[in-house]
Amino acid sequence: MSEEKTLKHTFRHARKILLASLALLFLLYLASGIYALKPEQTGVLMRFGKIVADDIQPGIHYHLPWPFESVSRPNTREIRSLELTFRNDEAAEEDDYEGGQLLTGDENIVLLTLLVQYTIKSPADYLTGSEYPEYILSRLIQAESVRLFASMYIDDILTTGRNSIQSELKQKVQKSSDGIGLGIQLVSVQMQAVEPPPRVAHSFKDVASAREDMHKMLQKANGERNRRLPEARAQAERSIKESEAQASEMIEMARGDAEKFLSVWDEYRKARSVTAHRIYMETVENVLTRVKKHIVNPNAERKAGNGMR
Repeated sequence: MSEEKTLKHTFRHARKILLASLALLFLLYLASGIYALKPEQTGVLMRFGKIVADDIQPGIHYHLPWPFESVSRPNTREIRSLELTFRNDEAAEEDDYEGGQLLTGDENIVLLTLLVQYTIKSPADYLTGSEYPEYILSRLIQAESVRLFASMYIDDILTTGRNSIQSELKQKVQKSSDGIGLGIQLVSVQMQAVEPPPRVAHSFKDVASAREDMHKMLQKANGERNRRLPEARAQAERSIKESEAQASEMIEMARGDAEKFLSVWDEYRKARSVTAHRIYMETVENVLTRVKKHIVNPNAERKAGNGMR
């Protein structure tokens, strides 16, 4: 009997230990649902593989233990970088191939390397939209680059079109990314290197140098024009004012001459013979200023002759 009691007592303790162990394991299992998110992370909660929350903020949280629920912790504040080149099939097979080639609208070839920076905009779309979102993004950028470069001339690409290319690439790729639910937000698209093939690079440098000289000459000409234009405008203003003053003076003189003529005409009408004689004498005096003149009155001489007789 003592051995039987001892055996029962042993089994009773073993059962208690087993139950305690199971309870502890169950508590540990429940505690496995506790998780923490860092400040740069956003939590995505999935229940049986289906997303039920995609905006869990940093901090300590709890979810049902596996296999009921699970949490993904994508870093949504990290700026990721992707460097791209453009290779055709032949170039991709060459071990020493560097850079990429694109065909322009005027049938020239340029080598291009792009640096793309992006962040995760929608964690749910980023995790479920594609198994390889970065690969899809690179393909979108390549497709838009081929289309855009095919519509531009090489001179514009190598000189003034750089900013417009980067801006349009960013806009078009972002629109395509949103259309397929990639969950990516583009930060920037930068053309790290864009240049002609090495065999014609020297000629393009000469063209670029000539273009720079042309721009310098244009800037110098514009500066000279901007310097001389105010002077020309001031001179034109002075000429206009002088002409207006001269015109006003001539008009006043003409009015004075007209008024003088009208006054003489009035006097002439009142005493035509006297006025005509006075005008005649004034005219003779003005015309013959250096000639000695003798004024003879025939009537006076006639009267004097009659008195002597």
